[in-house]
Amino acid sequence: MLLKLVLDTNTIVSLSHLVIAPKLNIKVCRDEKDNKFLECAENAKADYIISGDDDLLSLKEHKGIPIVRTSKILHLLK
Repeated sequence: MLLKLVLDTNTIVSLSHLVIAPKLNIKVCRDEKDNKFLECAENAKADYIISGDDDLLSLKEHKGIPIVRTSKILHLLK
């Protein structure tokens, strides 16, 4: 499944859950429940991981994918 989102400054998109079958065995986040988000981003070849979670944000990036707050993405979209 391929999911693409197109955002503009007038759009707020919220995805509370995206469930994928595990393919990788990632264990890098200090909160192991957050590893699924890293796995999802890696499998999807995401450009960014957008989060407000301090455990994810503390990593700064995963496999070259920046982990940033929503405010950073909104700033980049301006």
